[in-house]
Amino acid sequence: MAKYQIFTDSSSDLSTETRKQYGIEYFYFGLVVDGNEYRADLDWKEYSPEEFYGWLSAGKKVKTTQVSMEEVISKVRPLFEKGIDVIYLACSCKLTGSLNLFMLAREQLLEEFPERKMIGVETLTSAYALGLLTIDASKKQKEGLSIEELEKCCLETRKNIIKMVYNAQSGHIGGSLSAVEIMTVLFHKCMKLAPKWDKDKDFNKRDRFVLSKGHVSPVYYCNLAQ
Repeated sequence: MAKYQIFTDSSSDLSTETRKQYGIEYFYFGLVVDGNEYRADLDWKEYSPEEFYGWLSAGKKVKTTQVSMEEVISKVRPLFEKGIDVIYLACSCKLTGSLNLFMLAREQLLEEFPERKMIGVETLTSAYALGLLTIDASKKQKEGLSIEELEKCCLETRKNIIKMVYNAQSGHIGGSLSAVEIMTVLFHKCMKLAPKWDKDKDFNKRDRFVLSKGHVSPVYYCNLAQ
């Protein structure tokens, strides 16, 4: 298996069991409840689900804060010391500045460890979609994909979407770009596809994909082409 650690963040909603199964680590968001600071803990160690939903029911002011540089540095430095690279699949920058702070921490750490690799990926997703993307990244890592190949897998589809829409002088870029990860996971990992009619294969057991949002058809075409 390629030697790098995959990180996501609190937005991914990945359970303790799932993260252990796929070897995924995460950076904490902050959580502020009526001025009291906590970590947005996916393991519910700092507070219980009952406490959290009790705060909401009581009308307390609950806010999240972005991943801190200190959090990134404290978790990445020990890995760099062991010769392990890092890739961070981040919650959309439209929702949080966490990826920007990760990149600032990257500048600081690479001065100390210039031979290491530290990649941040703007996934344009959050919540369950981010969790699914991170799981798929872990599976591809076990298949032997390098850290650069993993990053390229998502970026290449984005490039093709922009080229397609530009050449056609028609289409909606935003919706397609925001669906890249989930479509890539479906077409390259989850679905059973039969690209050619082969009577020797059980063609009727293939999966069917129904796209009801026509505005994101460019990302659909890009995945079919791949």
